[in-house]
Amino acid sequence: MSLTLVLNAGSSSLKYQVFEGETSILRGNIEKAQWDGDDHFFHADAFAEVVKQLHEAKVRIEDIEYVGYRVVHGGEKFSESILINDESMNDIASMSQLAPLHIPPVIEVIKASWNTFVNAERIAVFDTAFHSTLDEVAYTYPISHTISEKYGIRKYGFHGMSHQYVAEMAALQLDKHLKNLNAITCHLGAGSSVTAIQSGRSVDTSMGFTPLAGLMMATRSGDIDPGIILHLLRTGLDSDELHDMLNAESGLKGIAGSEDMREIREQSLTDSRAQLAREMYIRRVVHYIGAYLALVPDIEVIVFTGGIGENDENLREQVIERLQHLGVGTKIKVLVIPTNEELAIARECWKVAKK
Repeated sequence: MSLTLVLNAGSSSLKYQVFEGETSILRGNIEKAQWDGDDHFFHADAFAEVVKQLHEAKVRIEDIEYVGYRVVHGGEKFSESILINDESMNDIASMSQLAPLHIPPVIEVIKASWNTFVNAERIAVFDTAFHSTLDEVAYTYPISHTISEKYGIRKYGFHGMSHQYVAEMAALQLDKHLKNLNAITCHLGAGSSVTAIQSGRSVDTSMGFTPLAGLMMATRSGDIDPGIILHLLRTGLDSDELHDMLNAESGLKGIAGSEDMREIREQSLTDSRAQLAREMYIRRVVHYIGAYLALVPDIEVIVFTGGIGENDENLREQVIERLQHLGVGTKIKVLVIPTNEELAIARECWKVAKK
């Protein structure tokens, strides 16, 4: 029996799935909030818990042929999935400065698992890779070219596995090849992003150099005037305080006091701050979809995915209603497709193996 294990390390969690072919036979999620051990070694300990759960489920380690690791950032170096060896491990570790909350955990998991799957191919799958097709106009920021070159500043885009997966599924539902698909995919959840897809390739996306850009999110601000940051620096806030504010205390939470759209929807019946947060979120989704409808000719489908995108029917209806004059919901189809990043990672493992 040939199995594929996918390890998806977040900043405070470790999700996993085991696949036999495309069938998921085991899944789990170990979260730091529920952990009693040493936080410093959380991801190594969490991997040990994964191995324990594999044994309890009678999944044999020797049957695991591929281990796929989700790596949030591939920088300019990685535009496709790769086999992991000593050299590529060093290259992945060098991305820590671009994603300091996410790269160290995946490095810890790779190291912790290195001697467990001695017969398996280990494959790094990059969340930024799907957006490596952005052209220079899309990925370049209008700042000093010298600074951009020196510090690797450009739009990278994120949620690539999710956008790729739902685009592939949309093409399947429309009975066409991905390379012939023009679509807009909306990953709406705690982290939210919108991607424009032309001929099956990402041509623009709302997240940028970091996952902080673009849409308003659960706790992230999304797009704001950069002058606000300069102003707050001058008033005495330091960079760590600004980082925490923009990433953990902004977005829905900053406006309404809650980061859960389900709570905000319920509260919006009586609470003006919740009404404001929900309206701001919807307007920004409409803004990006509208921009991408103008960018890519002959868009034939808009896909909603993610916790909010899949489950908040009222929000989808409001977005579609405001775009009806552009043909959304009539000429342009609307699909709701549950995302499956782990399956997308497993598929990438098999592609690399075929090469």
